[in-house]
Amino acid sequence: MEIQKTPVVAVTMGDPTGIGPEVIAKGLKEHMVGPEHTVIVGDPGVMRRAFDLVGLQLQIVPGTQPTNAADSIAVADIDLAGVTQIPIGKIDRLGGEAAARAIKLSAQLALSGQVDAIVSSPVNKTALNYAGYHYMDSTDFYTELAGKQSHILLIHGGNVNAFMVSTHVSLQHALELITVDRVLTTIEAAHATLTRLGSTHPRIGVVGVNPHMGENGILGREEIEILKPAMEAARARGIEVTELVPAESLVSWTQQGRVDGVVSMFHDQATTAMKPLGYSTFAIGLPFIRCAVGHGTAHDIAGTGAADPRIFVQTYQLASLLTKNGYLVGAHEHA
Repeated sequence: MEIQKTPVVAVTMGDPTGIGPEVIAKGLKEHMVGPEHTVIVGDPGVMRRAFDLVGLQLQIVPGTQPTNAADSIAVADIDLAGVTQIPIGKIDRLGGEAAARAIKLSAQLALSGQVDAIVSSPVNKTALNYAGYHYMDSTDFYTELAGKQSHILLIHGGNVNAFMVSTHVSLQHALELITVDRVLTTIEAAHATLTRLGSTHPRIGVVGVNPHMGENGILGREEIEILKPAMEAARARGIEVTELVPAESLVSWTQQGRVDGVVSMFHDQATTAMKPLGYSTFAIGLPFIRCAVGHGTAHDIAGTGAADPRIFVQTYQLASLLTKNGYLVGAHEHA
């Protein structure tokens, strides 16, 4: 009988002046994240400060491999002087550099096979830009480091899974990106990912583009000319695709059991509906498993002890589940 290996997860500390270090510390303290199978990628001093803030008695051991002990945790040092001197709650160039170094080191660990998955804590785009890293988001950063051109994003919250046809682009560009091939590729990625998450025969809904799903072409023809042909092509490949889903029902249809996941046409269509649930993201198409928390750095409450770790824990659990279920990374990529 094959013994299943517990996945090793690299957790980036995120922006050192935000809530990332604190939510990591709280997840560890509340025993919702196992230190023995985790490597934190960041600054040891910043993590020690976060541990002290929440009253976590955990030894920090330098290194890139887990300690395999419940009373200690490995921290892969980003080797950047002065990080602990940045005031907590301040957006700073050095904080952006620290977050970027954690991203780069975690990608190196994943690409070399030293870790099985990455969980990203929140970064601040302004700080990253101050430091010279001009990306729309950290997922684009990882995509470049992985040598890929694009990815498909899953937004996961509670039991709702939304797969994005486009993400951080203008609404005008998002509409241009809605093509039969792109929608079909996203449906296929949804089917593969939901299967790995435990759905035996996943049912996938496709969210309409226009109000009232176009009213049979009166309010727009994207549903007729693009979405329905993509849906039919997916059905021809053995994928169970339901009827079109109204955008306002994106969450409720999943909660009612009518679908197991939905394909969303653009960023705010999914995120606005799922924000109240608290969500995580998974970048499909990279050569490693990388999940991220769906909230920001919350500089206004950083260092106060008020940060909620539940989304971080959910993200960690999602990464672990994908790894344990043998997710085939790199299987789907947008053209």
